[in-house]
Amino acid sequence: MDSRVLLSFTVACFVTAPLCAEPIATSKPRFESRPEAEQRAIDVLREWSAQHVTCTAVRGDFKRLWYDDVFRVQKHGKGQFGYLSPRHGFWKIEPAKLDPSSVTRKQTSDGKPYTYKDAESEHWRWQKTRLLTIQEEEKHYEEFYTYVDKIEEPKQKVSWWFFDFDFVLTADFPSPFLPGVPNQARVDDLFKNSYLKVVKESETQIIIAGKPIRRENAPNCIEFKLLLEKQPWRLRATQYIHLGGNSHSVYIFSNIEMNPLEWDEPDLSGYQNCTEKIRNSPLEARKPVKAN
Repeated sequence: MDSRVLLSFTVACFVTAPLCAEPIATSKPRFESRPEAEQRAIDVLREWSAQHVTCTAVRGDFKRLWYDDVFRVQKHGKGQFGYLSPRHGFWKIEPAKLDPSSVTRKQTSDGKPYTYKDAESEHWRWQKTRLLTIQEEEKHYEEFYTYVDKIEEPKQKVSWWFFDFDFVLTADFPSPFLPGVPNQARVDDLFKNSYLKVVKESETQIIIAGKPIRRENAPNCIEFKLLLEKQPWRLRATQYIHLGGNSHSVYIFSNIEMNPLEWDEPDLSGYQNCTEKIRNSPLEARKPVKAN
């Protein structure tokens, strides 16, 4: 499918009728679903995972659409990602630089379009023992260590913005679901601990919605959607309703390479290490330790 056609289709499915348009009351013990819709979702996800059992790494391009339902703003970005393991990967995002008049915009309940903005540049690199966030224009970076000194005593679990910092320190953080299912164990565990259902299906595609049972099952979202193509199963797009339910993001994947070779890391010569200046972060935020 042409990327422009896929974008239009994804916007129509995920944005004009987003998952959050049909909220699930927290008082309900189950994700409202007909038994056949739930079983169909489970069967498809099992088949998708099984078809990629030999995939342990993935690399490709993506478009990201981010929506703020409080300020009624949407931001579009594009970039590349790579995933070799939970501690080894990268996500690089740059502004889409689109003509606002050509963008399909989400509308409010009274028919007013959201304000379009370009996404800010982001560059995340998980390098086994540390996470780097790089600002290329300013030529500086910040680093967070993922190892823990054995002599340190357990400390309280650290949060970063609204997220569990331990999860931020993994390459699963931006999008737990990736083409090729490189982290099969985590994805299978998330499926087992989520309410699932098919919300739309055609001869060539299917959309599956899910709601994690507990926050620890999916620290970056309260609901999600997956758009998969059939024959063979391929993940083409994801949607995440973020904590609080007032924002959501859509990732549209393309140019996917399964089991890529390891990439070169960027040369940071001439970049300033600004780690000590990050939001007055304590040492624990750079070397977090899980509580017992």
